[in-house]
Amino acid sequence: VSRGLLSLREAHHSKDHSTGASLKAPVLPGLFIFMELTHLKSIGQNIRQLREYRGLSGEQLAAKIGATKSYISKIENGRLNMTIGTLVKISNALNCAMDINFVPI
Repeated sequence: VSRGLLSLREAHHSKDHSTGASLKAPVLPGLFIFMELTHLKSIGQNIRQLREYRGLSGEQLAAKIGATKSYISKIENGRLNMTIGTLVKISNALNCAMDINFVPI
């Protein structure tokens, strides 16, 4: 199993050396995309819950991190892959700690 996941990561981050373009074809079609969407939705739901707990609107959170309300909405709905830098900004704006765990599957 772990070898398959390693292959997925390698395939996802591979580059075509002749053009420099990213090669995003996973070794097991659909699995990487499903895993990514599942994680993005989970992270987005967590951000929305924390934002609401803090009593902030999407527009207020967006202003705190220098983004748009639409950007926050896409993150919260799992439709946008954000950078770790953006996650740190959101974490700081929501006054919470960010914990990233790598768990073997």
